[in-house]
Amino acid sequence: MPIFSSHSIQFDNKIIPLIFLLWLKNSNFWLTLAFVLLLPVIVTRIWLWEAPSPPIDTFLELRQTLTVTGVNAKQRFDGLYNNLTRLESITGWRGTTVKLLADDIMVALERTNGSIKQLKEWAAENGFIHRVDQSSVVLLSRTPNMPVLAEDVLMDVGDVTGYLADALYKFLPEMDLMVNEEISHGSYLERRITVALKNHSRNDLVDLGTVIEGLPVSFVDGELNLDEGLITGELHLIILGE
Repeated sequence: MPIFSSHSIQFDNKIIPLIFLLWLKNSNFWLTLAFVLLLPVIVTRIWLWEAPSPPIDTFLELRQTLTVTGVNAKQRFDGLYNNLTRLESITGWRGTTVKLLADDIMVALERTNGSIKQLKEWAAENGFIHRVDQSSVVLLSRTPNMPVLAEDVLMDVGDVTGYLADALYKFLPEMDLMVNEEISHGSYLERRITVALKNHSRNDLVDLGTVIEGLPVSFVDGELNLDEGLITGELHLIILGE
C-alpha cells in the first residue's frame, strides 16, 4: 500500500486563495512589485541623465588675448627704437618709412650713395633680412611676440582711455589720442584707438611704451614716416576690458 494515497492530500478550493492572501499580508510583495514596475523607468532615467556642464568662462577669449595672442606694445616700440638706432650706422642709405606689424618691423630705404652689396653685408651683420625689388629696398626684422600681460586683468576701457589721455598730455603732449570705434564681444569690450605722432624722436617711442606697459592694451599695427631722425605717423592699438 503506498504511503500516500490519492485521498491523503486533498485541499479545499478556498485554502489556496487564503494562503495567497496571508502571504501578501505578511511579505514585501507590494514593495517588490513596485520596484519591478519602476525599474525600467529608473534605468531609463539613469541612461539619459547627463552630468551638468561646467560653467562657461565668458572671459576666456579676453584672457587668451591678454596673456597669449595679443601683441605687447612696449616690445614693438622698443624693437623699433633699436632698429632705428642701428640704422644710423649704415652708410649710403637712409630710412624713409616704417611699417609695424604684429611680429615684423619693415623699414623702407632710399639710396643716397650706397650699394646693394654693401646693404646686404650690413643686414647680415645686424640681424636684418633685406628685400630688393624694382620699386623698393626694405629691411625686415622679426621678433617673437610677448603677451600683453603676464596675468589677465579686467579694467574699464573708459578708465584706461582716460589714463592714456592724461599720461600723453603730461609726458608726450605732441601726441594725439583718438578713439576710433568700440566693439562689444558680449562679456567684454574692444576699443580701438589711434596714437598720432608728429615730428617725434625715437626716444618718445620708448616713453610711449612705458606709458602703456601694464595696461590691457594690445598693439595692432602702425605706419610711420622718417625725416631727418624725426617720426610722423599713426600707431593703432586696442584697449580690452569692460
